[in-house]
Amino acid sequence: MRTPRKAIVLCAGFGTRMSPLSHTTPKPLMPLWGKPLIQHILEMLHGLGVRDVLMNLHHAPAPLLRYLTTECNVPLRMTFSLEPTILGTGGALRKAEWFLDSEPFWIVNSDIAMDVSPRPFLTAFKRSRPLAALWVTASSGPRTLEVTRDRVRTFNSSRAGSPGTYTFCGLHLASPRLMKYVGRKRFSSIIDAYTRALAHEERIAGVCRKDSFWADTGTAENYLDTHRRVLESHRKKRPGRRLMSGRMLRRQSKLRRGGVLTDGFAAVGENVKIAPGARLSNVVIWDNADLGPRADVAGAVVAKATRIRGTVTRMALRADGIPDADVRATLDSAGFEPSATTAEPLAPRGSARSFTRIARGVTRAMLMQYSLERPENGLYVRHARFLHRIGVPVPGIILNRPETGIVLLEDVGGQSLLDSVADAREATIVRYYRLVIDAILPMHRTGPRKVARAALPLSEPFSSRLYAWEHDLFASRFLRGMLSWPPARISTACSALERISKRLLREPEALIHRDLQSTNILLRRGRPVFVDFQGMRIGAAAYDLASLLCDPYVSLPVRHQESLVSYYAEAAGISVPALHEVFWYAAVQRLVQAIGAYARLAGHRETHRFRRHIEPALTMLARALKHVEGPGTLVQLLSEIQHPVSNAQYPMSKSG
Repeated sequence: MRTPRKAIVLCAGFGTRMSPLSHTTPKPLMPLWGKPLIQHILEMLHGLGVRDVLMNLHHAPAPLLRYLTTECNVPLRMTFSLEPTILGTGGALRKAEWFLDSEPFWIVNSDIAMDVSPRPFLTAFKRSRPLAALWVTASSGPRTLEVTRDRVRTFNSSRAGSPGTYTFCGLHLASPRLMKYVGRKRFSSIIDAYTRALAHEERIAGVCRKDSFWADTGTAENYLDTHRRVLESHRKKRPGRRLMSGRMLRRQSKLRRGGVLTDGFAAVGENVKIAPGARLSNVVIWDNADLGPRADVAGAVVAKATRIRGTVTRMALRADGIPDADVRATLDSAGFEPSATTAEPLAPRGSARSFTRIARGVTRAMLMQYSLERPENGLYVRHARFLHRIGVPVPGIILNRPETGIVLLEDVGGQSLLDSVADAREATIVRYYRLVIDAILPMHRTGPRKVARAALPLSEPFSSRLYAWEHDLFASRFLRGMLSWPPARISTACSALERISKRLLREPEALIHRDLQSTNILLRRGRPVFVDFQGMRIGAAAYDLASLLCDPYVSLPVRHQESLVSYYAEAAGISVPALHEVFWYAAVQRLVQAIGAYARLAGHRETHRFRRHIEPALTMLARALKHVEGPGTLVQLLSEIQHPVSNAQYPMSKSG
């Protein structure tokens, strides 16, 4: 067949997962080794024989138009389809119907990095005349497509991640008759069109090529990893090496000679100032950034014209690039002029809150944004002030704006207990945990009477209903959602867990943190400071102790767990044997809750990383079950779980 001459490039999306970087720099203009992604894509299309390109534009069209009409030098005829209201991939295609003729045409997403031959797509069309030939991979991504004998069978597999499932790579060669299946609604998805086509027994080919390069750059982590993979392809002379820039490599070598300490890769843009002594490790630095001698940037993207004077991970940008006007106004009123302030958004958390570290010169703070999707978020400020009064170390409140869901907090640093115990000596680990126990005891000793006297609103106290809710989270998200256990088996497990919670309900009531794990404990000058306490409530102190000592992030050995339980009992003036006995019941309850939460978070792309904690949590749960009476059935059931669950590819939620 004749080489397709036309292509549609989908450029309209905001790039939510790259926000706030994508607010002022649309994803197609984000550089990959010094060249915008859209330039790489257009060069690739030109190499495939394309001569006419239509691009749909919605978010930040002005910088895209400016670049494509004045700086892009790829010899293609370009047409632009402006979308004041975003139409979706199907709606964009419907609007561009006039652009098509009777020949097959390419469709490509603008946020991918690719290096692939057109030949297998053309061969698929010549051999079977499919509705479309889709580029798929079985090596990464959510893998929600099922493909057999090079034919797509479904786009929504019930066994995503298992053998025979694939990820759609965002490049397809389509027949114009695809338009027959594109929805007539203003907003629609091209995947819906393909699903309708399959229902009409249309053939959709799946093209999977090992001799190709594909990367999804949709998150900061993926964007950085794409740079690493391109560099590796360059060094090993594999597909993907054409995306590498020799000029950027020479710039990296020049930095080393100039006294900048580099490790891994450093993709540095134009007019960037980096002082001798700065440390760079696996970073992408955009144009006009300014890094001082104490800059320590690791695994991060630094946006245009951003000033860095300290440690940065993940991403950093000027605060005036944050899209939320309420945030900018809050910073301005607190003395952090947005144009002179650096913002470092932290990785998404699973609590309807986001955190951004901000700095202006040597003045630093932490900005928290929250929604009342989880009502306890609205209690954070009152809880912080109460805990401070009773001697529990928590960050100070600088500014509170409840009408906008914004709080400005004291920045107590980014060194968590988890960071501090990694590779530490045993004596150091035990010392840190003893400090945490000493610091949390004033909270545990503050019972319901003191809380009532302070008229402090709390989340629902632990009860049989709340414990049952944690069991249901474990059952629905993990046992049913990930392991596909049948209802009868799940019911048996929950009955065994009910005996655990009944034992905990006999314990004296205390004020507890409720999520006392290692990333919620920061160390400031070697002393613990507690965060994420907005869910504190009345319950058994052993639940907090189990959260701390049975934390799957750390996986303390049993000898440390038992010695620290004894230390707590002696410090609290309670029976050591009695606390040891109830501790393991609390450990089972807490670990069941944690596994359920990890399973829920693993279903979303932004928090998919939590799946790796499931296996160590299961190991810890098996240990705890050996110390409790009664739930032999649960031990037997859990022994049947295949432990390499943390390496499995779990299905993403549709929102993910």
